[in-house]
Amino acid sequence: MALNIELQTGKNPFESSKDDIRIHSLREKPSFSTLGTPGPSRPHSPVHNDHHHDHNAGSGEDFSTARKAFIEVAVNLANLTVTLGASLPSGAQDSLDKAFGVSSQYQVNLPLSVFLIGYIFGPILFAPLSESWGRQPVYLSSFAIYTAFTLGCALAPNWPAFLFFRFMLGCGAAAPQTVSSGLFSDIYPDLGPRGRAVTMLGLTSSLGPLIGPIISGFTSIQHWQWQFWILLALEGINWPLLVTLPETLATKRKRPQAYNKEQARLSTLSKKPERFSLLVLTRPIRMLAEPIVFFSGIFLLYQYVIFYLYFGAYPIVFQDTYGFTPGFSSLMFIPTGIGAILGVFIFLAWDAYHKRAVEQRKPWSLREEYRRLPLACLGGPLFVISQFWLGWTARPDIHWIIPALSGIPLGVGTDLNVLALNNYLADAYDMYSSSVLASSVFVRNIIACLLLTLATYPLYQNLGTAWACTLLGCLCLLLVPIPFAFIRWGPTMRARSPFCQTLARNREEVSDQEQLCDETKPACSNCIAHSIDCDFSLPSEADNSASASPGTDSASSIHPFRFKQSKFQSLICSSPGSEGRKGASSKCTSVQCDVWTSDSRTGNISLADLDLYHHFITSTCRTLRYEPTDRHELYFIHVPRWGLAFPSILHLILALSALHLGHKSPQMLFEYQAQADDHFTFGVRSVTAVLSQLDSENCQKIYVAAMLICLVYFARGPRQGEYLVFSEGGSSEWLFLMRGVRAIVSSNHGRIFTGVLEPQDEGTPDEVISALQPELSQYYIQIERVSCLLKESVTDQNAVSVYIAAVDDLVKSLEEVFKVRSAGRDGLCLMAGTIGWIYRLPEQFVQLLEAKDTYALIILAHWSILLRYMETSWLMTGWHKHVVSGVVSFLDPDFHGWIEWPVNFVDT
Repeated sequence: MALNIELQTGKNPFESSKDDIRIHSLREKPSFSTLGTPGPSRPHSPVHNDHHHDHNAGSGEDFSTARKAFIEVAVNLANLTVTLGASLPSGAQDSLDKAFGVSSQYQVNLPLSVFLIGYIFGPILFAPLSESWGRQPVYLSSFAIYTAFTLGCALAPNWPAFLFFRFMLGCGAAAPQTVSSGLFSDIYPDLGPRGRAVTMLGLTSSLGPLIGPIISGFTSIQHWQWQFWILLALEGINWPLLVTLPETLATKRKRPQAYNKEQARLSTLSKKPERFSLLVLTRPIRMLAEPIVFFSGIFLLYQYVIFYLYFGAYPIVFQDTYGFTPGFSSLMFIPTGIGAILGVFIFLAWDAYHKRAVEQRKPWSLREEYRRLPLACLGGPLFVISQFWLGWTARPDIHWIIPALSGIPLGVGTDLNVLALNNYLADAYDMYSSSVLASSVFVRNIIACLLLTLATYPLYQNLGTAWACTLLGCLCLLLVPIPFAFIRWGPTMRARSPFCQTLARNREEVSDQEQLCDETKPACSNCIAHSIDCDFSLPSEADNSASASPGTDSASSIHPFRFKQSKFQSLICSSPGSEGRKGASSKCTSVQCDVWTSDSRTGNISLADLDLYHHFITSTCRTLRYEPTDRHELYFIHVPRWGLAFPSILHLILALSALHLGHKSPQMLFEYQAQADDHFTFGVRSVTAVLSQLDSENCQKIYVAAMLICLVYFARGPRQGEYLVFSEGGSSEWLFLMRGVRAIVSSNHGRIFTGVLEPQDEGTPDEVISALQPELSQYYIQIERVSCLLKESVTDQNAVSVYIAAVDDLVKSLEEVFKVRSAGRDGLCLMAGTIGWIYRLPEQFVQLLEAKDTYALIILAHWSILLRYMETSWLMTGWHKHVVSGVVSFLDPDFHGWIEWPVNFVDT
């Protein structure tokens, strides 16, 4: 059986996403370059910086702080103006009804409903156009429509004309709401500033509709047109800011000479009318198939309906129950505005807390879902509370201030939910954020406009305020679990999303293309400047002409990944078993590699996999050094070559490389974790299947695969309920792996540790240096204290002997670790001494650990200090604290004093 490794890009199974990517240049998104260079083998230099600067010349992220602040002010003021216009007529219903002779209660809410209908179609058009034409043209054209039909509303001669103008007003209001998220992605590549910018956008989106009824309620008592004259004045303030608004979309700002032929080819696709209409304009509709977009839309839909329902319900509640005038009843929206402002402060406080947690590399904070969604987990219940509060306190015998204050949890809940979910969608879908928000707007508006028209008056008149609000609260309660579900299953949904997968591949390609050598001029001397080996191999004329497609010149047809392919190709052709094989040459484009006969999968290796492989041999392998040079060469040379011959090792290499990239770029952690999980699953399955065929030919490879599995387990990071040697369920997955390694070694020791795996003289001193003696002595004192505890407290002598044997072996491991530290080595260099104790544990002690025996846990807590010494390796980050926390959680509180020293030591 063979693994066919294709060196050209295969057909993407997600055609729509692939075509979407083609509409944008691969280098359109400047924020990708900020995600960090994956690996120390590509250091920054003056040469690199110049190249990067040329590439991003004039991109939105390069704007000055003052210019970005100006953009934020202009966008938020425009957003406040258009959202204010949405609810404007709700405070002047009586004067509108008199002016146009409206008598039907079902038509009272039509001005708001038709605005929302227009708001359905506007985003569908303007959002994808902004991703292709640019942000500024879309802003100006959209706001021009909004201004023109504001004037039309003020001069409307009859009711049908007024409703048509309101519909067009909704169409023109689309840009500030849907395009702004993409604009902030252009100028803020970092998620922190982007999140704060979207937060202010959300605040203006919440305050605008609340201010509208207040303006119309007091200004339009006699003449309903005044509300629109005031709106026109606000639009006049907006126009100077919007006209001077700079373009932020990278492809529209890039200088003509910055384009190459490939970019020109990609750009022409967007100019084909049939492709444009099919891909760009339908993208928001197609994105409704994304589970995250769909369920976020459902969640926001309901609260959006309730929010706008109240513009019709508040006049009923406060005018009928308390006899308020339209102007004073509109003032009841003020508590909701106060709640919206409080929601922003809560959002900013959480953002600062999360940022500190990321800096401390707390495992939970590195999950994308915890960046935003906990706020929605708080906002949902608050929104439900506001429904019941209003419903059961709006009675004549209760002062009006009590039901009015229900607007505070309503405002907080609305703001937190909108900010959390919109930021989550913007972070997850990045360059498609405008289309995502357009999809969300489409779902909620098309239903909201119908419900507002048909449901408001019958709901409150027939059921009464109490039961109407109770019904709404109960329905809302059913939707509260949605953000909790995203936290639990969000990574899986995003990993399976065609759009998210394409974005992840695009980030990798752009990051690499910006930092590789100039392939048309390989003699750039970058490798000399950085003191690294140059991996570029200049193709011959024959190669160029052969690889050039008909009708193109060979210089422009050089594959953008030739840099990686040449390295990968040369290793394949020199891998074990490749000598003399037909087609194994430096000019091959497809290579057949031997695999273990038990492997069940053959297929193509994608460019993303090639990128992971390249990162392993240039960066990750250098972090795995825990013995002298010869053993370092094991991971630098031999293991990568074995991976090319044995797919099980290859997939474990790729898993480890993906996790290393995720460690270096936390912003892309979930994408890399998804890749790592896929490769890890296949690697483990393949190794498990071949264990029954263990022999002298493959025992070394199986041993290396087993060791890689253990390393990947560490690199995946601590997991709740799993504490290396025990778990909440009893047995430990990692300990089972270690037992498998021990079984392989015990039956094939002589055949494994030969050749490249032969033990080397590490040059470890025989004695611990004096500088470490005080620390070691303190450890001896604590170990002796534990031994005394065991001898005094345990009556079963057989159990005592098991405990004491584990303690004595721990002392040996401790001395081995300190001797290695005396040689100036740390991190994975301490692996043999630290993990050796687990490796040698007798079965009786393992069973005690799995049973969470008190004394076994105390001994384990003292062993966890050795994990702390390994913390300098990226694989071991957080493990020592995680193991100690597991011991503390399962240990009898009466014995917590016995682990006080290791707990304090680990926390320092």
